Amino acid sequence: MFVLAYTAVRVGEPLRDPNDPRRRGVRWKDLSLDDGSMDVYRKKQQWDAASLPDPVISPLRSYRQLMDPPTER
Repeated sequence: MFVLAYTAVRVGEPLRDPNDPRRRGVRWKDLSLDDGSMDVYRKKQQWDAASLPDPVISPLRSYRQLMDPPTER
């Protein structure tokens, strides 16, 4: 939700479309939290960088750590 609320991406751009193999959805490798950007497949039929503002980066970092904790504990 943070990504859609704070960025200029359309709802369908970060999502996967099973009928279009080019629209595979945004994956962690498409995000650059240090640079504040993500690659999305735009409506104009090409990949393009979208800005991630500060209110989006912190929740994404927290979620990423939750999904892939640094230790077994």
